[in-house]
Parts: sequence; C-alpha cells; structure tokens
Amino acid sequence: QLQERAGNAVKSGYHVLDLRQQPLQFNLAPETIKQMLHHLQQGNQVLVFLNRRGYAPALICHDCGHVETCRHCERPYTVHKQSQQLHCHHCGHHRYLPNQCQDCHGHDISPQGMGTEQLEQGLQSLFPQYSSVRIDSDTMRGKQNLNQTLESIHSGKHQLLLGTQILAKGHHFPNVTLVVVVDIDSALFSADFRGAEQLAQLITQIAGRAGRASKPGTVWLQSHHPGHPLIEDLIHNGYGHFSRLLLMERQYANLPPFTYQALIRAEAKYAEDAYTFLQAQLLPLRQQQGVIAIGPVPAILEKRQGRYRFQMVIQSQSRSALHSAIHHTLPDIESHPLAPKVRWSLDVDPQEFY
Repeated sequence: QLQERAGNAVKSGYHVLDLRQQPLQFNLAPETIKQMLHHLQQGNQVLVFLNRRGYAPALICHDCGHVETCRHCERPYTVHKQSQQLHCHHCGHHRYLPNQCQDCHGHDISPQGMGTEQLEQGLQSLFPQYSSVRIDSDTMRGKQNLNQTLESIHSGKHQLLLGTQILAKGHHFPNVTLVVVVDIDSALFSADFRGAEQLAQLITQIAGRAGRASKPGTVWLQSHHPGHPLIEDLIHNGYGHFSRLLLMERQYANLPPFTYQALIRAEAKYAEDAYTFLQAQLLPLRQQQGVIAIGPVPAILEKRQGRYRFQMVIQSQSRSALHSAIHHTLPDIESHPLAPKVRWSLDVDPQEFY
C-alpha cells in the first residue's frame, strides 16, 4: 500500500454534491460552476471528467419516441455533432445525422444526454475567458497529437481540461487543483460484479490528478445518490478499507477471488444457434465433480456486429477441478455439429462479461 503521495503532495479532499432538484447547466450544478470559477480565478487549472465521448448518447424523436438505433447491435447511436454523424461505439458503424425521424418522418428530433463534445461547448459558454481543451479518442488521434496537447497544458495555454479515461490515468498536471466528476451514477449500478471495484479505482485515479505538487487538490463528485454506501465508504475511509469490505462481500457471495471462473462465449448470426450450442455443453459440465455451470444467458451486449452473443459461466472452489472439467468438455465443444456455425471462445479468469 502507498501510504503517502510523491513529493510534497497532500491527499486530495472529496466533496459529494447532491444533484437532486438542482438547476443544471450542461449537467453542472451551480455550486460546481462556482467552485470551478474560484479555482480558475486563482490561476489554477480545472479537470472535468466525463467518461462518455461524442455529443450525446442518443437521438430521440419527440413526436413518436423513436430512438435511432444501430441495426447491427440494436443499441442507440451516439450523436457526433462536429462530423454531423451517428456513430455506433460498439461496432463502428456510422451514418449521416438525419433531419427527420426514420419511423414517423417527424422533424422534432433532438439529442438526449451529455457527451464530452457537448460539454466542451458548455464550458466555452460558461467560462468564455478561459481556454478549454478536450481529450478523448475523437480528438486525440495519433500519439503526436496527444503529446502536443499535453505540452500546451503544461505550458498553461489551457485552463479547463475536459476528457475521458485518456485524461484520468497517469498524467502529471501540477497546476490542476480541482477535479470535477460530472456523472458517477452510471457506474453505480453495473451488471458486472466488478463494477463497484472499477468505479472506486477510477475515482481514485481521477483524484490523483489533483494537487500533485505544492498546491492542495479537491475532488467534486456529482451524484443523484450522494448517500450511496460505495461512495460514502470510499471518500470517508479510503480505498484500502473499501477494498477489504468488497473482499468480504465477495467471500459471502462465493465470487472471485474466493472461487475460480471460466467463461464460454458463443456468437452466431442466429440467436438459437449460439444458445443451442452452449445448452448442449450444460449437462456434460454439470456431470463434472466440483463445478457448477450457469447459463446459457445472453451477454450484457446481446447483439454486436450483426451477431447474437450468449455465454455460460463455469465456477468451482478448486482451480484444478475447474481445469479438469474444461479439459474433459473441450472435445465435445469442438466436435459439436453447430461448432462451424458458431464463433466461440473460452476465457479462464474472465475480467469482463460484455
């Protein structure tokens, strides 16, 4: 464990801001804007974190409620206003921004939600006297471009830094004294059991961008759930205490690292092929001693690039029992009649379930 920060830096202070019943401007609360202006007027830099690139995460018709959706993934397109396009961030498909609803042909269509592109415009209107820069995968194409941007930040050319995880990890910004996390609620209720762990790590990493030199740093977290136990434990007791509680919870729930898992993924053009392929492996796996098999169930992102995705979890208290079950089952998987039609993979100790 790292008990202290490098150099003369002191630990950043946390503040959780309740967004409920607040009049928001570009998803920023009045108190957040006030704090940002205060730090900027002191000659410091402010980092604003939003882990959602693009202009808005959806385009909706107010006449009929239709949401423009990628037919390959059955997920809403992300609006990119600068390029006047709709992008699917799952498969990469894109098309031009329509001027009318594809369903009812109405013209009352508008972006819903907030992305970094829209927030950048908001910061420029809220703080016109200060220079802002956006760092995400849309603006930082190419290593040289990123290096030049980082150099301009260090030279003090930009006072407002806006970005996604690209900006949150590993960079040293000695003049950043305030970090604003615009939306932490989207990660609080993840379908992945590691979601809480990943959110806490991300908040800790973002907090590490503030107060890295002689100037003290502050982190403001905006949330509609300010009393959430995850947030309360993390900011009041630190990551060490939080992780120990999370380990205890994992032990009671019989989850890794106290058990061992393997994930069999299958995807096919037709959903029934992927499901039937995995269903055929269920009985042989359950006959193996010391393991349980869960599934098959649709993946969290059920359809991607025109293919339906299913998965099955194999779990055991013993790593040797898990590997033995996989060893005995692999020949049946490889020889299954549907194997040529299905793209499948085996992931031991899976780190994500998407």
